[in-house]
Amino acid sequence: MSAPDFREAVQARWLQQQLKSILPKVDWLDWSLNAVPELLPYWHTLAGASVQRRIQLGAWIVLLAWTHQTRLPSDFWKEWLTLLFEVHSEKLEGWPARALALLAAGDPVWDMAQRRQVVLSLSPLVAPVSCHRADRFEGELRQQANALWWYLTPEAIAVTPLKSGQALPADAWLLDFSTVKPAIENLARRLIANTGQPSSDTLGGWLLLDLAARLAQLDRASRRVHTTQTLTTVLGWTNVLMTCDGGLTPLWPARLMDVSENGSGMRVHLMGTSASLRPGDPLLLRGTGPKQTLPRWMFATVRWERQLENHQELGLMVHGPIEEVVTVVQEYDQSQHELLGLRLGRWLPHRLHGALVLPALDRIEARWWLARTPETIYWSIRPLKLGKLVSATRSVMIFELPPEERSS
Repeated sequence: MSAPDFREAVQARWLQQQLKSILPKVDWLDWSLNAVPELLPYWHTLAGASVQRRIQLGAWIVLLAWTHQTRLPSDFWKEWLTLLFEVHSEKLEGWPARALALLAAGDPVWDMAQRRQVVLSLSPLVAPVSCHRADRFEGELRQQANALWWYLTPEAIAVTPLKSGQALPADAWLLDFSTVKPAIENLARRLIANTGQPSSDTLGGWLLLDLAARLAQLDRASRRVHTTQTLTTVLGWTNVLMTCDGGLTPLWPARLMDVSENGSGMRVHLMGTSASLRPGDPLLLRGTGPKQTLPRWMFATVRWERQLENHQELGLMVHGPIEEVVTVVQEYDQSQHELLGLRLGRWLPHRLHGALVLPALDRIEARWWLARTPETIYWSIRPLKLGKLVSATRSVMIFELPPEERSS
């Protein structure tokens, strides 16, 4: 059995072990199989069974649906959340709390293997989530509300930051994730090796750090600034590289509708193209006309998309300004692989240093080299040390650049 096959077999066995006390048979469960359609009817048949058993199985249905990006029906949400908060009226722990933390962090557009790794890596997490009914969240308790309070109702499944002075329905539940973010960061640091290159064994740690950052960043992004600026966009990784290298590629108009308070999240309307972007796809943005806020090309990825009547609406994560196209050499198993990437510049106050964007990698552990042609036809090749993986989508991975790599 090869190493990947063995790893998948071990992960399947771990999943079965987690559910053996809930399901009568678990040997058919596997991460590659979307078990949600099979588990939902069984969950409904447990109406007379132990409430805790239904709560735990419901949490795993949420986790598996999140892993496979499967939409769950509203009747499941309403019944599961009602059971959950009837039993845990002040504090959530274990897998239900971890499942709601993933919902709170939003959809990070990881692929299924990365989502599976996140669920496995969250297993040791101990971070209770305080919960309170909205109609009881008054007086002194509301005075203590901070940026990490979120709310959800059976009708509004998305876990959404609570805004100052916001009126809530009485059946909403307020969730305090203030202990979750530092707990995830501490867990991630234990999973990540202190020295050497990132490896597949420590990928879960990097993803958890990204998860913790999203909990904080999505909260800051919840405060929006409305605007009506016009933008020029370049769509797709190949066109992005060509444009940044001075080539000519199709340009598409877009309208910037609103921006998060910290400037990293944007909602845009993409016009004039039949190309349909999906979560995780890369693009470039630049403002047009006077008094615009994006005077140079900025690199971004799609968080979510929605097809409207005359245009596509996109939620974007902006990662920073373009500096240059670079050639990176990845060396492993006595072979070398050339990759074209992008160096991003500093972006204050979000990032005090540069970053490196590479196409999504099947393998991170390797020796890395940076090959450049500075003003001559002769290539300059030197070792490259990748920093922390700060974002990963199905199309690209973005790494911090250590201090020695940040200068041009």
